[in-house]
Amino acid sequence: MREILGDTPFMSRCATTIGQVRDGNDECRTSPWVDKCNGGCRAAAIAKSPNFCAPDRSSCLFFRHGWYNRFKAVGQEALDAYLAAHPELVADSGTSGSKDQADDTGPFSNC
Repeated sequence: MREILGDTPFMSRCATTIGQVRDGNDECRTSPWVDKCNGGCRAAAIAKSPNFCAPDRSSCLFFRHGWYNRFKAVGQEALDAYLAAHPELVADSGTSGSKDQADDTGPFSNC
């Protein structure tokens, strides 16, 4: 793609890194949520501002008003309830290894 488009403003925007977005705006750089949202969606940001590194206001609202924590809590509750209903999906605590390790008797044991 770089060969076709060369050194164009479009390619410069495509190659923008999260670090450049952070460095390009004080609000994101100082936000406690920057490691989660990374400045948000670039398309949403430039729809509201000519600055390519401007913050995505919808991401700001999502994180600053507690929606991230609410979604995370609801997701964790749902996962806990699902795993409680399906104990076969949780590794036996009496075995060695972590519950993240594959079980040789599971549905994908032949893969």
